[in-house]
Amino acid sequence: MQSGKSAALNALLPAVIRNHPTFGVGRPKELLVFRLDMSDLNTKQGYSSMLQQFLNVLQLWCAKAGVTLDKKLEADVIEACKPGAIVSDTELQILIVDLLRGIKTPTIMLIDELQMWFCPLQPGTNVEDPGSWAREFWKRMIYKCGSNILWAATGSGMAMVYANLNLMPTAGTSALASHRKVSLPAAYSDADLLHFADQLLKYLPPGRLPTASELVEGSGKSVAVMAAAAFD
Repeated sequence: MQSGKSAALNALLPAVIRNHPTFGVGRPKELLVFRLDMSDLNTKQGYSSMLQQFLNVLQLWCAKAGVTLDKKLEADVIEACKPGAIVSDTELQILIVDLLRGIKTPTIMLIDELQMWFCPLQPGTNVEDPGSWAREFWKRMIYKCGSNILWAATGSGMAMVYANLNLMPTAGTSALASHRKVSLPAAYSDADLLHFADQLLKYLPPGRLPTASELVEGSGKSVAVMAAAAFD
């Protein structure tokens, strides 16, 4: 059964943002939305391949989203993304961070299946690469990008994600500086489900929309299942 994590990340959250009074469409600080499902990357070729693929995805998104970059940086990124380009891991890391810092428009990075970042395989084997590189660079990347970039992530292996966040080197700032406990009930009352359905309908794309009662009926008493079904 789906829990609704991906639907909440990739559909519900952007829909809420689009209508936000500050960050919504046409607003003063309209947010660009970057989406990446880590499971779409080839994790069987090791760390270097992961970095290369991540840079490629970022470069293509910037071009499609109309992000204006420094001309030299843009040229360096395009050169590094050419098929057959030989670029060291260090150079790839620097380019990724520089590219993120070069994005001046308010942006939210939506990362699904984040646990895949921490467990790529060594090339040609079924053996996982050591995770220290992934932890160190992930922290450096999210802390060195501009304050105009927000991050949101989920995945089917979040226990692995939190374990790696906990193991990240402190270096002045802990990646897990704070957290909030949120207690979610396994089942909701019909009244709560109806209220949530009314709110959910405001963010569904136009077309043949279900009624609030239909959403409640198919929810199995679960808000997560309702959200997943609504955006499926």
